[in-house]
Amino acid sequence: MNLLTGTIMLLAAGIMAKKFRPRTESGRALLGMTAAMGMISLLSGEGNWLFQTVQFVLQAVVAFCCFLQLRREAAVRRRRMHRHPQHAQGRLRRAEKTCA
Repeated sequence: MNLLTGTIMLLAAGIMAKKFRPRTESGRALLGMTAAMGMISLLSGEGNWLFQTVQFVLQAVVAFCCFLQLRREAAVRRRRMHRHPQHAQGRLRRAEKTCA
């Protein structure tokens, strides 16, 4: 059970990191906590069913909180880009000029 939940937590942390690309300290901290809980779950030995159930519930809560925080960050970034598209285009133009 710990092997399965640890693998799922590590995969969830990797997918959220790739999809949302956290930029705030709280987002990075929650993502790191999700990955750390996955690693600890992989390294911890098998316990009784009560210990494993509590561990699984806590992992699910942390992963859900991480998902909500990263989704909120991404929504705020999209909203800012929608409100001020000239700033985003200006950054892209400057980047294109320096690359050529």
